[in-house]
Amino acid sequence: MKKHILCLGDSNTHGYCADPADCADHGIRFNEDERWTCRLQTALGSDYLVTEEGLSGRTTVFVDPIHESMDALSVAYSLLKSHEVIDLLIIMLGTNDVKERFNANAACIGAGMERLILKAKSVDCWGTKAPNILVVAPPRIGDGFHDAVMGEGCVKKSKGVAEQFRIVTERQNVHFLNAANCEFNQVDFMHLTRKATHSWLICWQRKCRRFYNRITSRPGFLLRKPGRFCVQNSRKPASSETGPSAVFASESEWKISLSRRQELCRGQ
Repeated sequence: MKKHILCLGDSNTHGYCADPADCADHGIRFNEDERWTCRLQTALGSDYLVTEEGLSGRTTVFVDPIHESMDALSVAYSLLKSHEVIDLLIIMLGTNDVKERFNANAACIGAGMERLILKAKSVDCWGTKAPNILVVAPPRIGDGFHDAVMGEGCVKKSKGVAEQFRIVTERQNVHFLNAANCEFNQVDFMHLTRKATHSWLICWQRKCRRFYNRITSRPGFLLRKPGRFCVQNSRKPASSETGPSAVFASESEWKISLSRRQELCRGQ
């Protein structure tokens, strides 16, 4: 059976495109060649199955009085059971939790993520294996953001979410990826650009492979600045280096990987 990765998220997992000019189909959703989930599937290959579960507006635990069924907690059991067996659950939520109507600060949003993690651990969807969860701290909302429905204070609260998620993941002994510096568009300041979905794909690919190729990384492991990963790791790694940029078996393998990363950054 293929290794199954379930991606639980909001509009940035669904593939919402705030700028139609940035989307190949000029619509409101990136197509299958653009969404990070689809590109992750292609990059990982036929041994993996990547499943999208992205819903625009989704929160961790907060019940939305305007839009129904938006909290992940209330649907977690049925959602996880419908996709069992799950080898890796990726949770990228938190952006919608900062809405003014939820009256939640960053620490409260972290507590919501922790409750969702505990729920996911409790669901019998992991087969014979222990729960394997990767929490992704979403990029913070840009300073130019303004939305009357989401309300005031969203930018300020979003800046503290990543640190709260780091604390929670360490306490719950699950994995952590900080995507806080990834590029958001300059239209609504809260959704990924096509370039961002492509350039940070290599981070997802290498991070996911770590779970299966050797013992999983230590709790709270942090990949820094995933939006710039392709650029920062464009040099040949020294033999003494450790971490995701130093796992090439040969110089030729490194050159092939570098070429592919450059293509991804260019959106090819």
